Amino acid sequence: MSTRQIVQGKVAPTIKYLHVAKNTFLLKISNLGGAVQSLVADKEWQTYLPAALHTRGPCQITVVEGSISMYGTDAGSRAALAEVVKMWVQTNIHIQGDDMTTPIGSINSRGYDELFDVDFFYDDAHRTYFMKNQFTFRCSGLPPALQFRAQYIDTTAIPVGSVGAAYAPGYPADIDANASKPIIEFHLEVEFDQDLG
Repeated sequence: MSTRQIVQGKVAPTIKYLHVAKNTFLLKISNLGGAVQSLVADKEWQTYLPAALHTRGPCQITVVEGSISMYGTDAGSRAALAEVVKMWVQTNIHIQGDDMTTPIGSINSRGYDELFDVDFFYDDAHRTYFMKNQFTFRCSGLPPALQFRAQYIDTTAIPVGSVGAAYAPGYPADIDANASKPIIEFHLEVEFDQDLG
């Protein structure tokens, strides 16, 4: 909803109001700042959620936006980034779904853990990669500690003609010879089945 008001003969700026249901909560998660703990140096992190959130039960989550920033500047890092074909963020949120990308010959699926992937393109001038599309999913409940990590696959992980073969994702931090961690940030809109009260 937008409104305009006349203030002393002038049109005031448009004010936009965001209507959020009382059972909706917004979360900003990043691997920057003091509220995040490193599980594996420069590779995996976790942040503890308030009890009022992780005890609330089933919910629907929309990943509103997300990004991964890389800052390797040496020639080796640039060459490695040029070979990347997919980069994404994994999480321990209990996403309702299955991931069927299992090794060839396997009849099993695994839990769905991809929170978002980024529109990856290599360019020396652009090192921040943004989420492709908003993603909405059901969840049985938020975990007490939300864990996340970035992963990637490159042309060596999936050679041409290897459809159906297993692949081994790597950590973006391994690309960077200067050992700088990727900066991961994402915003979640969590709509609980139960009112927050």
